[in-house]
Amino acid sequence: REDLAASTLAGVRVSLSGNPTSRCVPGKHYALRLIVSAITDGAMAVVSSTDAAVECRARGASALMGFLDADGSVQTAAVVRPPHWCGADEPFRVLLALHGTGVSARDSADAFKMKGKGSGDDVPYAFGAPPQACAYLVAPSRHGAHNWEGVGMRHALKAVDALAAWRGVSQKPAILVAGHSMGGHGAGLLAAALGPAAVGLSVNAGWLRKETYGDSNARYLHDQGSHRVEPALRAVLDSTLSAHEVDTLAPDLCATPSLLRVGARDESVSPFYVRRLDRVIRDACRDV
Repeated sequence: REDLAASTLAGVRVSLSGNPTSRCVPGKHYALRLIVSAITDGAMAVVSSTDAAVECRARGASALMGFLDADGSVQTAAVVRPPHWCGADEPFRVLLALHGTGVSARDSADAFKMKGKGSGDDVPYAFGAPPQACAYLVAPSRHGAHNWEGVGMRHALKAVDALAAWRGVSQKPAILVAGHSMGGHGAGLLAAALGPAAVGLSVNAGWLRKETYGDSNARYLHDQGSHRVEPALRAVLDSTLSAHEVDTLAPDLCATPSLLRVGARDESVSPFYVRRLDRVIRDACRDV
């Protein structure tokens, strides 16, 4: 039961229980009907109802977690729990995975899979963070072209907060941020913002600035009035973007161990970007 004022939005945690003699079959969908009732003037009335389905997921598989974002919207993140043998007294560790354009939360989480060297096709993959890390894998996904900047960064951190609330964890998490392409851009921004709270950074084929990546956000290129913009005003306009330039924030990454990977023949995200990030980090941090 939840006490709500009129025209308000609130998350309601629901626990589902089934017949104790039945067994949840991983991958199988179960239909259910959700009914929302409200008490108004002492009388119970059905407000709305809808048909839904839930999918049974194995413990080691990714599962979607819904939560209220910082702006009150309902968003999702995929979560893979640590192995069952990790103790409850383990530190709260999170591998925060930021996806590239067009990738769903679950697909992002499922990209983190491994099996023993030399294993055959009959050996299943293990999903999530490396088992010895005893860490949660969290793969958030917010709609819209946020590029993991601003509202996108807040969404990623809110997903970690939602996981902590779900698991009843009060300690601050140790976060390793990883990302690919657009997510690589966001991972660099988030690691710089977290500072010492980020225990590591992994950038895979990421780009550094949206304005110089491709031609979708080029500044002044086809602006017929760009020649009328005074240099001082242009400098002010350009300065508003500096908070989203990973290479500009390189000094904030000196205390964070980084793994930067690039595809030498990548025709989507040029290897120049990650190689440049490596150079500017080395240059900014050589005296640290």
